[in-house]
Amino acid sequence: MTSNTIVIVHGESERILVKDISRRLRFPVEIYPEKGAGTVDLPNVASVLTGEPFDSEQSLHKYFPRLDYHPRRRVKMPDLKIFPIIDVDQHGPFKKSFCSGDLFRDSVFRDRVIPIINDPDLDVILKRAGLDIDVRSKVRSYSEALVEADYPALYEILKQDGGTGLDQFLLRALGSCPPYQARFGEEYRRAFGG
Repeated sequence: MTSNTIVIVHGESERILVKDISRRLRFPVEIYPEKGAGTVDLPNVASVLTGEPFDSEQSLHKYFPRLDYHPRRRVKMPDLKIFPIIDVDQHGPFKKSFCSGDLFRDSVFRDRVIPIINDPDLDVILKRAGLDIDVRSKVRSYSEALVEADYPALYEILKQDGGTGLDQFLLRALGSCPPYQARFGEEYRRAFGG
């Protein structure tokens, strides 16, 4: 199964959420960095999106072989979307630059990056959305809370939350999932084309 979506995760909480969405909605997603590779903080997004494997389409395809790749085309991955899902944490001064795209203007993929900010962090956003997140035992807490998550309802809640853009990633997943295409298809097409 090919993929057209990469998520750059801030940390383990984002990884658990993205994996659950991918599994439950049968939505193929590539996750960066690999598990255990540490966190990607707001100031580091620029270096991630300009370094390996994000330095060229060929390098990215080599790193993620499931990506839909057309070697004979000028733009080899025209449908690719990259979602850095990052917490603001203590890096508030970088927020505006990240959200505007200025922070990663030197990236080859700058026109395919959809920045997702969680202000102040994902734990707070999901708690506001009604999920029971215990920050003292995040891995277990996230796994338990997501078992009951209704992703279409969560999308509607997140769409109204001004502290996150996580609804955009969820729309990408829901709009690609056959059972939800009728409900979210038009909104998906407006946001992502096609």
